[in-house]
Amino acid sequence: MYYPDSTTCNTNTTEGYSYDVQWSPRLEFDADLRTVVVGPTKNKTVFVLIDTADPVEFVVTYVRVSIMNAGLWSPLSPQYQVTSKCGPYQYLDDRWPKMLQAEGHPDQPIPSSLDPNTQQWNCAPCKLCGTCETCGG
Repeated sequence: MYYPDSTTCNTNTTEGYSYDVQWSPRLEFDADLRTVVVGPTKNKTVFVLIDTADPVEFVVTYVRVSIMNAGLWSPLSPQYQVTSKCGPYQYLDDRWPKMLQAEGHPDQPIPSSLDPNTQQWNCAPCKLCGTCETCGG
């Protein structure tokens, strides 16, 4: 997942800092909370693959980060579009390039893959059949 408002911290210690990374489907972080400790590291950017109970396309997953034992948390990751918010004649387009751009060239379709920037995900209209269930998106 891509979080454009994430912050970085300069490290001044010999070993670097350890970070608490937490994620939950709830804004309050009071239930279904998962956590992992990363580090110590001197890297200013840390990437973590999180394991969610449900696919992130189905349930918004909120993430926050803290320097270990600092008691202060980063701002929460922003909310993003999920399948349940799409209408009956829409599907979640979470691809890059967008599905219509990728498949809109019948002579030379462009391969697409999951867009890690969840802020780019959107509900797109189903193409031919009118309902995504009968068309497959």
